[in-house]
Amino acid sequence: MGTTKRRPESKSKTAALATALALAASVLLAASSARADTTQPSTIAQIKLVAPGDDQYKQYQGALWLYADKADYNYKWGGQQCSSVTLTGAQVELLIAAFNNKHSVVLDFDERTYKGRKFRCITAISVRR
Repeated sequence: MGTTKRRPESKSKTAALATALALAASVLLAASSARADTTQPSTIAQIKLVAPGDDQYKQYQGALWLYADKADYNYKWGGQQCSSVTLTGAQVELLIAAFNNKHSVVLDFDERTYKGRKFRCITAISVRR
């Protein structure tokens, strides 16, 4: 059987695809290296949900404290302190269920600075039994 010759445009499409895949892989590697920090597994000591009419709502929409580090940190979402991090209603319900059932949680968070103060903003939630 004879070999099939590739057309010149087929080679350029293959080269373009290889370049695009290499670029996508490098973007994914860069994104994975800039990931959030993670807490140790802990139960939730306290949850605070801020109502839209409250003065603090502009600052943050909610916060929680973990037993493991409640004296040193709290973890927030929403508002100006954690502007690009909002939790959905389902995620808030998950946190409340974990609190009520005393399940351990692990939080991913970004540390952000707002008006010279550092805040830990929740980016992901894992619940453990």
